[in-house]
Amino acid sequence: MNKLLVLAIYYAPYNDVGSFRSLKRTKYLARQGYKQYIFTCDHKQKINKELNSDIPRNAIVYRKPIKIFNNNSLTASNQKRNILHKVGFLLKDLFFSPDRYIWWVLSSIPKIVYIIKKEKIRIVYISGNPFSSFIGGYFLKKLCDIKLVLDFRDPWKDMPINKKQSLIRKSIDIFWERICVKNADLITVCSDNFLFSLKSNYHLNDKIINIPNGFDLDDFMKNESDPDDSKKHFIFLYTGKYSIKSDEYNPSNIIIAFNMFLERTKTQDCELHFVGMTDNQTKDYIRLNGNDCVKCHDLLPKHDVIKKQMNADALIHFYYPETHVDTISMKIYEYAVCHKPILSFNVKEGDLYNFLIENELGETVDSHNCEEIAHLFNKAYQKKILINKNKEIFISKYNVEYLTSLLSNSLKKLISEQEQ
Repeated sequence: MNKLLVLAIYYAPYNDVGSFRSLKRTKYLARQGYKQYIFTCDHKQKINKELNSDIPRNAIVYRKPIKIFNNNSLTASNQKRNILHKVGFLLKDLFFSPDRYIWWVLSSIPKIVYIIKKEKIRIVYISGNPFSSFIGGYFLKKLCDIKLVLDFRDPWKDMPINKKQSLIRKSIDIFWERICVKNADLITVCSDNFLFSLKSNYHLNDKIINIPNGFDLDDFMKNESDPDDSKKHFIFLYTGKYSIKSDEYNPSNIIIAFNMFLERTKTQDCELHFVGMTDNQTKDYIRLNGNDCVKCHDLLPKHDVIKKQMNADALIHFYYPETHVDTISMKIYEYAVCHKPILSFNVKEGDLYNFLIENELGETVDSHNCEEIAHLFNKAYQKKILINKNKEIFISKYNVEYLTSLLSNSLKKLISEQEQ
């Protein structure tokens, strides 16, 4: 049996989007003959124990406690930037780059080295971000002479948020990305955009492959839902994070546009539902600005979310384009299986736009343009968004079991190279 160590800062039962790709990969790698040793943080917040059902039974999971230092305490953005303030920013960038998990990763290396040597593990698989784990992978390769596989869920040095970072922080990111990419034996990415960017930046040839996000068919087979014939409203449904304090998932424009749509069309049988992780400030904002037609829900179990998706009339996806350009999230694939029109409030060009159009899944409009969003609400309500009636090809191509087999084939090549 092939052995694999997975270093995953985010992993079940931690309920964050960063957990899901690693969790689903380990689930299906186990079915394809891999014995896995998973080293992860012992998170105490954002916990959803339902996710543990996807952890392979034969996997050995090591959970190291973590205490996150609030590096924002080194700075105070509302105060005048005096000399002490500048020193605080400098310390934060020097000691907490590329992210605040760096010291957890570095302090974990002795334990991981012990596991690798004791169990005779030959491959380490790491998904980022956080990209501190990639730096840990570099040291593990040097100390243990293992094959290193790096999975880019997001760009690193080209992450949009880095545009706001200091020159020191940017330089650290550039330095470590180059080192980690150079020393990786295999790099996987989740979009053609990332693939092209890394290839052009580092002249990569055959050691980089695109394995997109996807959906787990098991989630839908276990949670098939009959249509709710008692439903009286046309339901627009969003699932995921939403917070008015977020640069990525601020729902205020959607609520403004939905109110515009209702007022202009005099529609009285529509509701907009938000389901997912949020905060009290956002709930208060929705109560004050969303009227009775906008419903705010907390995080729900996975099977309940899928049932809501299956019974909704249109599914909403959004984030602001300056945050994750061209990212095709796992949510898009899960929405697609529900066979409902997808309204993506993002951008009108790029990988995501092309993906929705080519697969006839829905449409996109600019997330900053409330007029366009209101128009798309009306178009969906009028059932004028055409979607593909035949989803079998999509299901066969983008289910996680198949996508993980692509990863498995590449891992087997690395193992055979090591044996030669």
